[in-house]
Parts: sequence; C-alpha cells; structure tokens
Amino acid sequence: MVVASPCALIISTPASILSAIGNGAKRGILYKGGAYLEQTADIKVVAFDKTGTLTFGKPEVTDVKVIPLPVSEFVIWSGEENELLSIAAAVESKSEHPLAQAIVNSARSRNIQIPEVKNFQSVTGKGVIADLKDNSVCVGSLNFFDDYDTHHLDSAYKIVEQHQNEGKTSVLVAVINGRKAFIIGIIAIADVIRPDAADVIKELRLVGVQRIIMLTGDNKRVAKAIATNLGLDDFYAELMPEDKVKIVKENKKFGVIAMVGDGVNDAPALSTADIGIAMGGGIQLPLPLGVVGHEGSTVLVCLNGLRLLNFKRK
Repeated sequence: MVVASPCALIISTPASILSAIGNGAKRGILYKGGAYLEQTADIKVVAFDKTGTLTFGKPEVTDVKVIPLPVSEFVIWSGEENELLSIAAAVESKSEHPLAQAIVNSARSRNIQIPEVKNFQSVTGKGVIADLKDNSVCVGSLNFFDDYDTHHLDSAYKIVEQHQNEGKTSVLVAVINGRKAFIIGIIAIADVIRPDAADVIKELRLVGVQRIIMLTGDNKRVAKAIATNLGLDDFYAELMPEDKVKIVKENKKFGVIAMVGDGVNDAPALSTADIGIAMGGGIQLPLPLGVVGHEGSTVLVCLNGLRLLNFKRK
C-alpha cells in the first residue's frame, strides 16, 4: 500500500497535525515531525535562556574601567582606556558570543584599531584567551580566574559588585603569565529585555504552562532583576552548560519541559529537554529539536509555536 501509493503516508497523518504544522510554518515555526507537535500539548514547564532569548542578545558596552599596572611589565599595555578596549576587542573578535560582539562593536564605534591575535581558545562558560604580540590575554568572567594566582582581584570584585547592582554584566581583561593573571581592566555590558517578553510569559500561563524559569550564566543580581521584572517562577544564575542540563533534568519532575535558547552554550540543555526550541543563530545546531524557530526569530515567535499547546489530536 505504501510502496504503491506514497500518498498513504500523508493520509495516515491526522489532518489536525498537518494543519498545525502548516499554521506553525506561517508563523515562522518549523516542527520536526508531528510527534513533537503532539508533545507540546503537554508542556508544563518552559525554561528560557536569558541572553538573546528574553533579552535582545545585542548588549552594549556601558563602562570601561582601567586598573593601573606598571607599563614596563607588559609589551601590549599602555594603561589607557582605548588600549584596554583594543586588547579586549582583539581577543573577542574571534568569538560569536553576544558579549564579545558588544566589545568589538564598541571598539569599532570609537575607531579603535583591533589587532590580530593568535592561538585563540574558547573556554566554555568562562571566557576566551589568545596571544597578542608577546602576551597571552584572557577576557572572561570572574570564574575564569579560579585556577590562576590573580593579581588585583580584590579591586576587581568591588567594581564587578557595583556593576551587578546596576544590572550590568562585567567582563574582566587580564594578561596571563604562566599561572599568574594580572587584571588590567573591566568592561561593563548591559542588555535590554525584549519588549514582548512579559506578554509572552503571561500568555504561556494562559495556555497551561505552570512553571516558567530562566537559566543563565550571568550573575545572580542581574538574573534576579530580570526574573522579577518578568514575573518568572524561578531563576538559576552563574551556570555552566552542564549545570543547565542538570536543572532541565531536575525540572522534568514538574512535567514535560521545553527549553528555549539562543547561544553557543545552550546545545546540551536544548537536547536534554523534551522539546528544544532554538531561536536565531541556534537553528543551525545539529540537535534532534522538536521545534525550531527561523533565523532572526524573537521570543514572540517562540510563543507562536507554543500557542499550539491547544492542539489536540483528533
């Protein structure tokens, strides 16, 4: 029957599923099969990544703070604000992370030269490191320096805390010499919550989602401010990619869970959830995702897909 008439495959698929898939396509949503679509009817938990999902993912540099060091110690360091931004942008120019792009864009907007680096490495969830002239430079979060004998860490903590109180994310720039790290400056970056995010959260509750959470690698104070603003049930901050996987698994006790993400660190969590929803650049991830948003999609597109929670197979 199937061999003689391939149309039998189409006929065997409930019309309601085909209709829902078609409606999803019109709204910018690709469902990878009817089985995933049916499962969305049972979603009780939605976990959002923060950067690029609940926020625009296009943060901007707000502060550049230099920590003075003896100029003679480092070939690359002149102790100037523009020089700090040049160094950071050089290393971050090899990264696709939104925070990295913010630093590069800031340097370009000031017409600051961005030199070439060598031996670029990305340390997942922590930051990046590369060779610039005769020095190794790392650009990352505080936890990047856990394994180093770090100079000027106390000064850095005070600046980072101030930024956190202002809802900003801090990126530290340091010169590496063996197992020693010399922090030369801190760059503050702020992102903006998507204007449609709050409405999406409200409507998700109307279609039956009982628990809405946020997972982020950002610090607790920034995460709390955003979670409170959006009325989320809970938030988890300062996470590594493996931490997100663990939390997704833990939240499965509340029911079927969907993970919504857009970032280089979200792949494991997206594939761990019952339904993985990739937004923006994340659609290229080679994952068995149930729902995939198109390039440039927003959190509103995510909602358009989950609105089909009302779908029931007939």
